[in-house]
Amino acid sequence: MGNVIDDLLPGSALSPFLGGGIGVNHTKVDVTGQFSNITGAISAANPAIQHLVIDDKDTSCAYQGIAGIAFNATDQLRVDLTYRFLAGSDMDFTSVSSGASGLQPGGFSGEYRDQSVTPGLRYLFAAAPAYEARQFIVYFPFDQFVITPEAQAVINDAANYSKAGNATRVVVVGHADTSGGLAYNVRLSERRAKAVADSLVGAGVNQTALSVDWKGETMPAVATGDSVKEPLNRRSTIDINF
Repeated sequence: MGNVIDDLLPGSALSPFLGGGIGVNHTKVDVTGQFSNITGAISAANPAIQHLVIDDKDTSCAYQGIAGIAFNATDQLRVDLTYRFLAGSDMDFTSVSSGASGLQPGGFSGEYRDQSVTPGLRYLFAAAPAYEARQFIVYFPFDQFVITPEAQAVINDAANYSKAGNATRVVVVGHADTSGGLAYNVRLSERRAKAVADSLVGAGVNQTALSVDWKGETMPAVATGDSVKEPLNRRSTIDINF
């Protein structure tokens, strides 16, 4: 079977899942039973009871539905309980009886159906990557809030890191250098922060985990005097937390 399974709450300690699959079902039937002979008079040559034998196999197209729940016992051990419903197209099996001159039942045909509930254990031999709080810094040209190709590369790295670790909070803070007036720099840092936040959402970061703030020139990376064009202060920081 080829299966597709969707974890409904990925990254959580307790996660339900749904799935389905298609493939082939190969079934072998090996049965010996008895049946009453209802043709002719009962005699030593025509006994009332004969043996029915089915020793045959068949292959058919099949499909299955999967549902279950899994939880993490440890960082590397996962326990699950899985329900499966398996079905397929008709299968044919040939039967014979023990009496050559008696009733010959011939072939049997029917659909295959199976339901099961199974517990399972999955052990991850390679430890999962550890994601820790991390900061990315996006720099801007003088007196601009445009996202340059270099800045976009940093934003993409931040977005990928956030998504890979299922970050719970992403904080973007805009900054400006001391050139220009205080009010102007507050507005410029706001535009820088929002430009980065929009790019993060465009790169797939969950907007509900995102918060945006701006500081103007009040929190410089490099302390300078007034009216100083310092490239390291023209920035937005991206703080990713898990």
